Amino acid sequence: MDPTVPHPLTPTARIELVRLPARAGDRWSLRSEYVDLVWTELLGVTAVAVARRLGHLLTMSPPAGGVSLDSLATPLRVPPSKALDALRRLHHHRLIEFREDTAVIGPPAWPPPFPLNAPRS
Repeated sequence: MDPTVPHPLTPTARIELVRLPARAGDRWSLRSEYVDLVWTELLGVTAVAVARRLGHLLTMSPPAGGVSLDSLATPLRVPPSKALDALRRLHHHRLIEFREDTAVIGPPAWPPPFPLNAPRS
C-alpha cells in the first residue's frame, strides 16, 4: 500500500472533532433554526441533519472527541456513504472544515451566512 495515498474512510473509522475558533463572518450555530430554514434547500436534508448532529456533539459536556460515519448515518437511516457525501457538501459550502485524508472535522463556532447568489447543487 502506498503511504502517500490517503486511505478512504471506512464506516466505523473514528473521525476526530476539533472545535475551531469563530471566523469574521460567522453568525449562527450549526444547531440553529437558521441552518434549517436557510441551508436545507441548497445542501439537502441529510447534510443539514449531519450539521446539526455535529453541532450537538460539540456542545456536549464533556465534548465528544470523535464520531464515525456509522454513528452519523444510523440515526438518519441513511448509508454511511450518504453521511460522507453530506460532510463533503458541508465542507464545500464552508459550514465545516473536513480533512478527509486525516479524518478530522472542524466545525467552526458559527456557520457562514447564506450566499445570496449561491449556485444550486
